Amino acid sequence: MPPGRFPHRFFAMANFSFASRITDGTAVFNREEYRHVITVLRKKTGDQINFLDGRGGTYSGIITAVDAVAGTFAAEVTSHRRHPPAIPPLTLALALPKGKKFSFVIQKAVELGISRIMPLETRYAVKQLPAKSRDRERKFSQWRKTALEAAKQCGNPYLPDIHSPLPLSSLPLPAAEDCVKLLFHGQAVHGIASQAASLARAREVIMIIGPEGGFSPDEVAYLDEHDCRTIHLGPNILRLETAVIAATAVVRYLTEAPYSPIPSSS
Repeated sequence: MPPGRFPHRFFAMANFSFASRITDGTAVFNREEYRHVITVLRKKTGDQINFLDGRGGTYSGIITAVDAVAGTFAAEVTSHRRHPPAIPPLTLALALPKGKKFSFVIQKAVELGISRIMPLETRYAVKQLPAKSRDRERKFSQWRKTALEAAKQCGNPYLPDIHSPLPLSSLPLPAAEDCVKLLFHGQAVHGIASQAASLARAREVIMIIGPEGGFSPDEVAYLDEHDCRTIHLGPNILRLETAVIAATAVVRYLTEAPYSPIPSSS
C-alpha cells in the first residue's frame, strides 16, 4: 500500500484533546481544553491524556500541571505518531449554505478526511455573511471550532484548511491532468463511476457542489471551460449536505481502491 494512500485511522469516541503548543516534549492546553478535560472529564495531575496537534500528529501524555486560575494545563509527551497526509488531497468547493448547514457540512467533511474546504459565492446561494468584519471573523472562528471538535471526536490528525468565501471565478482550478475536477450536477449524463479510472490515478481531487437551486447556466459553462467533469450522484435530488457526504465517501473510496475494470463479455 503506498504511503499516505489511506488518510488516517478513525477512533470512535477517543476523547482526543487539542494541544495549543508542543515544545520540548511538553504540550500546553487552552481554556477550552481545560473546561473539557479538567472540569468535565475530571482529569488531574498524573492522569493520561490523548491529544492532536492538527498537523498530522497524535500523542499520548501525562498531565503534569494544572493552573485553575489561568484555566490551562500542561502534559508531558510520552509517545507520539506522525501520520502521512491523505493522497490524493480532497478539496471540497461548495456553495455557501444557509443556517447551520455549513457547520454540519464542516463536521462531516472532517470525519471523511477532506483536506480543504472552500465556500463559494454563487448566483443561487442564499447564505449572506455578516457585513461587519468583526462579525465575519466570529463566524470564521465558529467554523474553525466546529472543525476542531470534529477532529477531536473522530481522531482525524489533520485539520482542514477552511477558506473565506470566494466567487466561483476565483476558485483555483489547476490545469494539470492528474488534478481531477468534479462538478456534481443533477442533470449530468454520467454517474461518478465513470470517473473511477481517473480517480484511481489522481494526485489531487476538487469536488464542486452547488446550492440546492443549482448552478446557473453561465456558472456551468465556466466550469466546463476549465475542464471540470460533470457527473451526477443518482436519479434523486439531494440536499446539499447529503450530496457532500455521498460525494466525499464515494470519491475517497475510489481514490483509495485500486481500479480494476470489469472485463467485457465476448
